[in-house]
Amino acid sequence: MDSTAKTKEIKGFTYEEFNRLKEIGEQARVSGSGNIVTNSAQSSNDVIIFDHWEQCPTTSGATEMCGAYDNYYNHNTSTGKYTIQTITYDPKGSIYNKISGTTIGHAKTAGLLGEYKAKINNYDEYTQRRMDGLHWSEVAGWASGLASMVILVATFSAGPTGWAAAVSQAAAEAFIALIGLTSSTYTTYTRLSYSGTAAAYLHEANMKHASIMNTGEYDSSTWVVGL
Repeated sequence: MDSTAKTKEIKGFTYEEFNRLKEIGEQARVSGSGNIVTNSAQSSNDVIIFDHWEQCPTTSGATEMCGAYDNYYNHNTSTGKYTIQTITYDPKGSIYNKISGTTIGHAKTAGLLGEYKAKINNYDEYTQRRMDGLHWSEVAGWASGLASMVILVATFSAGPTGWAAAVSQAAAEAFIALIGLTSSTYTTYTRLSYSGTAAAYLHEANMKHASIMNTGEYDSSTWVVGL
């Protein structure tokens, strides 16, 4: 063995911590937060995203839409109007961050929106089909774990980036955490791997959402942010 190799110490889960994970997962299933639906704060150009079997984006007229677990977009490709929302992560807790605007006359936003939509499409693909969120309500428990800022695996940060890193670098511990947030019947190492990829796409969607806001080209009167 190479004596110079670096190791990383991972703290195991206590009984109390594991039970807390189970509580979060169960609360998400009972509340129905696994439904693929936009949140209730609708603006005029929003379209509710119902459960869908086909790959994203789904369409209603000229409007393309996709999303899962409160991370979504609605984009009318004819008028240019769009609404996007992601759950961003802050030490104080998860934050719903929603804006609307138009791509007409805003080439930079149009390019960033296309990139954002691609990230959300992939997030939907990995959570709803590969993780099988369409059939397993347990996946909502995992999504809720990310949103509630629980430290799922010790020494890793919370939120999507921490989960993706834990899956990559501490798979055995992340596997236990996924059982806690879902169930032992649901959890497999394949689904664990998919969850790491889904978390990475969600993080990238958050970054694109922030970039769109940073352009200043959105309608600031539509900005909705809250815990």
